[in-house]
Amino acid sequence: MLIRIDPTREVPVFAQIAASIRADVVAGSVGPGDRLPSAKQVAASLGVNLHTVLHAYQQLREEGLVDMRPGRGAVVAAAAGPAAELRDDIGRIVARAASLGISRDALANLVRDASGGAGPGGARGEARTGFEPAAHIRPPIGAASGDALGAAPDEGVLRAEGAHATGGVR
Repeated sequence: MLIRIDPTREVPVFAQIAASIRADVVAGSVGPGDRLPSAKQVAASLGVNLHTVLHAYQQLREEGLVDMRPGRGAVVAAAAGPAAELRDDIGRIVARAASLGISRDALANLVRDASGGAGPGGARGEARTGFEPAAHIRPPIGAASGDALGAAPDEGVLRAEGAHATGGVR
């Protein structure tokens, strides 16, 4: 798992952390039951406040992508499986929207409108995974590896294998 932040962006750091983890879930590099690095490890590796990381984990929990388990920390939820299965479909939709000149923000709004936009279950009450597109977040493009994502020298980067951090702020 690779968690990236860019402190020069206008997007809040907690939202960047959540987006990075969300992208790994959709890419399938982490799956249901996988343990995320502790908030303390992420905060230390990225050089951010612990509460910033906890805010990101809370956002992912509200989306249904992460379960917070006492004594075990943050664990990828079962809802991550269906979200990862949509990866190819999402890629095709994003590419089609771009070819039609539709911005990512407009596309995210269209998805929100199509799902009813009324919280978990939508306006019609159908079950949803809890995965919500974040229109204000620029997801990484390309493979899930750090080199393919082109980390800038001032970006905070955390590489993790299971719950063990193996990298830090560059």
